[in-house]
Amino acid sequence: VYATVQDAIDDAPSGMETEITLMNDVVDTSICIPEGKTISIVTNGYDMVGLADSGFIINHGVLTMDGDAGSHIYTMDVWAQGRHAVVNYGTMTINGGVFGDSDSDKTNANSVQRGNAVRNYGTMTINGGSFTVCDNYVNGGYAYAIANGSSSYPDAVMTINYAEAYGSINGILASDGGRMAVYDGSYVLGDGTENNLWRIAYTSGNGTIEIFDGEYTREVNNAYAFFGYEEGSITINGGMFYDLNRSGGSFKDNDYELHIKGGTFNIDVSSYLEPGYSQIVMNDMYSVGKAPSQSASGAVVSDGENVVAGGIGSTADITLQSGSVTISSSDGSPIGNLSVSVIDRTNDNMYDDSAAQFEIDIVVDDGVRYRAEITVPAVIPSGFTPVMYYIDGDRGLEPVEVSTYSSSSVTFVTDHTTSFVMFLDAEDAPGYVPGWDDDDDYPIVVPEQPESDDDSEIAVIVAAAA
Repeated sequence: VYATVQDAIDDAPSGMETEITLMNDVVDTSICIPEGKTISIVTNGYDMVGLADSGFIINHGVLTMDGDAGSHIYTMDVWAQGRHAVVNYGTMTINGGVFGDSDSDKTNANSVQRGNAVRNYGTMTINGGSFTVCDNYVNGGYAYAIANGSSSYPDAVMTINYAEAYGSINGILASDGGRMAVYDGSYVLGDGTENNLWRIAYTSGNGTIEIFDGEYTREVNNAYAFFGYEEGSITINGGMFYDLNRSGGSFKDNDYELHIKGGTFNIDVSSYLEPGYSQIVMNDMYSVGKAPSQSASGAVVSDGENVVAGGIGSTADITLQSGSVTISSSDGSPIGNLSVSVIDRTNDNMYDDSAAQFEIDIVVDDGVRYRAEITVPAVIPSGFTPVMYYIDGDRGLEPVEVSTYSSSSVTFVTDHTTSFVMFLDAEDAPGYVPGWDDDDDYPIVVPEQPESDDDSEIAVIVAAAA
């Protein structure tokens, strides 16, 4: 048992990993991990508080912080900027903890941490944790929660696999040099009552930020931009973005580069899209994806599983998975302006409710007729073959060729806007051709199956076409 964390670090052998587990709260001026040391700090529900007018935990070696929701890592001196809770020059991994806040309430005022919660000049990976700084009214505030690089450290690399950053603070993500990549998390700036907060993310120098997923909300009553500042670039590949309570200004400002290649936004971002990308509007949200080719060649380019590109007559992969429908190209972006809903058919009057499985409505509103490959989960018992028909209001039921099927799904291809019915027919019996009832307003239900079969299915699908 050591009196201080620094004593334990100093006593740790170089070249070997040493785990330090806290047994009580730590209050110190600074904690430094020198080059050559490999340290893992397990906070164990205790706080770590820095008192100096500089950075608190300073890493030059290899450091892992195994924090938790009950552990708060922050600095107390708020008289000037630069009092970072964590400064990394080496290699560091954060697996949890509350950084920059003295409690776990994300909604109350924060009067500690006049500096970044984490500042990275080396290589840092964040796998979890909460991050904030002091409110902007505390001596001017003006700090971002998570920051990477500088003009003196242009090669800094930060990877955020998941984080929660929040507060009535200057901003959330900053890259003054090097590369920051954000793969998931929750990032919230303001609560709608403030007017002196700035940006969700900014870059300067050669700094870049690339966002792949996560949810980002800016609710500030002023005209400052969602993204912005000086040089560098921000690239959006995915995620959810909410720009709320804005009073003037724009989504982007100044001369840095903003590249939008994906994501869903509550505002029109068409002015910032990369060439070859388009946005579609669904439920008052703007979703960005790769724009479909409008050429009349009808060519289809496929990687064998998913569509990569195509023109009129191209294929859209439509797969029902666990009650939802995915329409995507090989990179996960939307193909064209297709909207989809899945409807439970248990109370539908047209078909046998006990056998009906689902209904899919697919609407194409960009004038492109898509040839849709549709894979439907369905129980196909041994000894049965799925038989598909599309419903033609004038001629009854017309056969549809089944591409493939297994014990758990059936796949067919169509370019009709219509409804489809799937029957289970015994492999050793002749194909059953259904007819219409006397009123010509609904097809005859599935023929009775052997008593051992309780899994008869009807699938009704409205497939893609303009």
